[in-house]
Amino acid sequence: YLDMDRKDLALELRVQLGDWFRVEQLAEESFSTNDEISQTAALNIGEYYADRLKWSRARKYFERSQSYERLIECYFILEDFDALFDVIGKLPEGSPLLLEIGRMFQAVGLSTEATTAFLRGNDVKSAIDTCVHLNQWDKAVSLAEKHNFQQIEGVLSRYASHLLEEGRQLDAVQLYGKA
Repeated sequence: YLDMDRKDLALELRVQLGDWFRVEQLAEESFSTNDEISQTAALNIGEYYADRLKWSRARKYFERSQSYERLIECYFILEDFDALFDVIGKLPEGSPLLLEIGRMFQAVGLSTEATTAFLRGNDVKSAIDTCVHLNQWDKAVSLAEKHNFQQIEGVLSRYASHLLEEGRQLDAVQLYGKA
């Protein structure tokens, strides 16, 4: 096909064979290639490297394919939390991937990043629960007040119990006075 100057047919053949490295090479050589084929090739090459646990190589191809689901997993495994945080701004508000990112940040104890992801994912309860779980009580209370969280009493009583356990009775009294 290449000898007949039919790069389109050569490309189609390589796609059918699943030879994604060659598809990528032919796509770069051909000027008329659509972006969908290039993204599909990048995604499949990324999967190839991910299957072999070569995450830094897979990252490059997942970024090129804009496969945020796989890219999120890749960033988390590589512990590139700054890049993972940047993905939050690229995803549409309310995306289920934002909740997944929030759970990832919560798992490693990054409450600010987790609450940002949960709030963009429209899950105020998970954002507040994250703050409570990571002992960010002041932030949990302020989030509950800011977003008119219906179960604020439960958060306040758990925070008051936490303060009393630490021997901070005056702070507990002030909390209830504020409430």
